[in-house]
Amino acid sequence: MSEQINSQVERYRYEANIITDSVAESTQWHLDIIDAILDKGLKKARKLLKDHIWWSFEKLTFILYGIKMTKAD
Repeated sequence: MSEQINSQVERYRYEANIITDSVAESTQWHLDIIDAILDKGLKKARKLLKDHIWWSFEKLTFILYGIKMTKAD
């Protein structure tokens, strides 16, 4: 089961990166999160990670369903 889920995640990640050309932006998110963790800025790291997960969710939702999500803070 885990292998099947991994396969789907990889497929969607690939499609999201190809369709949205978001590899550089996603990589920058990851670098910023790592920097915050290394600087012991855990609140900042948590916020960056939450924002990155939402950003990824928006991308995939648009690709899969054509729905543009809006975040209600």
